[in-house]
Amino acid sequence: MRKYFTFLNFLFILCSAPAWAQGVSVENVLATAFTDEKVKWENEMARFSNTLNYKLPAIKKIEFRLGFNGNNTPDTLDGSLRNEDYYSINLTTNKWKEMKLQKAIKPVQTKLYTTEMEMLFLKALQERYLLLVNLYYNSESVKTTMELQGLLVKKNELMQQILNEGGSVKISDALEVDRDLIQLYSLLQQEENDASAYQAQLRLFFNSSQNYTVNFSDLISIKKALYNASTLKQDSIIVHPSLRYKEAQYQFAKSNFKLENVQNTNVFNSFQLGYNRPVYTTDILKKFKPENTLTFRVGISVPLAGNNNLNRNNANLEQYDALLNWQTAQVIQSKSISVQESRLENSIQQYKAFEAIYTKSIVTRLLENENVMAQSTALEIIDLKIARKKLEITLINSANTVMQNYVLLLESKGLMQFDSRHKYLLEH
Repeated sequence: MRKYFTFLNFLFILCSAPAWAQGVSVENVLATAFTDEKVKWENEMARFSNTLNYKLPAIKKIEFRLGFNGNNTPDTLDGSLRNEDYYSINLTTNKWKEMKLQKAIKPVQTKLYTTEMEMLFLKALQERYLLLVNLYYNSESVKTTMELQGLLVKKNELMQQILNEGGSVKISDALEVDRDLIQLYSLLQQEENDASAYQAQLRLFFNSSQNYTVNFSDLISIKKALYNASTLKQDSIIVHPSLRYKEAQYQFAKSNFKLENVQNTNVFNSFQLGYNRPVYTTDILKKFKPENTLTFRVGISVPLAGNNNLNRNNANLEQYDALLNWQTAQVIQSKSISVQESRLENSIQQYKAFEAIYTKSIVTRLLENENVMAQSTALEIIDLKIARKKLEITLINSANTVMQNYVLLLESKGLMQFDSRHKYLLEH
């Protein structure tokens, strides 16, 4: 039996331990959030949008007009005109308010990409920290589970020895040992699968095919996390990047609506400068002055804004939808913080209860009492150690739950920022 489980343990360690693994720190893993593909893509969009030109020129269109009016019949206008040429420049203008509103769209659109990048970065940082928590407590659980397995194997051997020496063993004890060994084997298989999945995710973060081992010495301890959790309610809530993104969406939609709202409202429409060049061959009366042939024309239109009702209303709907989306997100965010605070508080209470049981239980007191240990049989001592090891596994799983809820609360309150990692994410 011992050889069988020793072989399984060796096989488990061989499979779960990364081959040719590179060592990385907790901060190295967190820093990969900067190179996350979605973050890099959104950062590039923000950079590219900032290089674009959104300015609307004052002149919408320039037209050059040239006319030739040939005439072989003498005109009767104080003389005889044989030909008349016409040259002009026609300028169609944009509205000043439209120019101003279109220029104002650029910073709003750039901010839209910037805030989305911040939101995606926070999500990437949360994914990495949850992975670190799972990796650490998975390794702790595996180590403790294998120690429990060793105790169960030893208990099994002691009972076989008692039977070989003619002693008696409770059937319930024998059944319990076999049942626990089978359950532990299944648990180790599941933990191996989890460890493989975590390692695959870690490789994706580093965009590499090699395995990594994490140095968890800087990972925040459960003790410091519990201390931080007691002060998180008093910490001021930072505006969450997702809310800043929703606000940026609204401001962008609002700018689009304002721009659409001034379309087809120009009153001063165009300006024209023209010149007529008459050609004459006969005598002209003195009062006829063919050099006075410059013309100035201004186009004035009566705007019919109703022609733009469809586009204007669509832009208004998008603006209103973005506003409601932003307001709804604020309410949901506030509720999410309350719910997550409650979850963290409940998991902390549960952890403290398990910790009290572990430190103050009868099992612990008996194991620490030298007189009791001296009077107990080997089988009884093994039973006490098995009971305590089961409590350790329960405590590890409870600590894992606390840390996950702690990370989720940091994310909900917008406090999981890389520049504040020493306070909330790392031990030192």
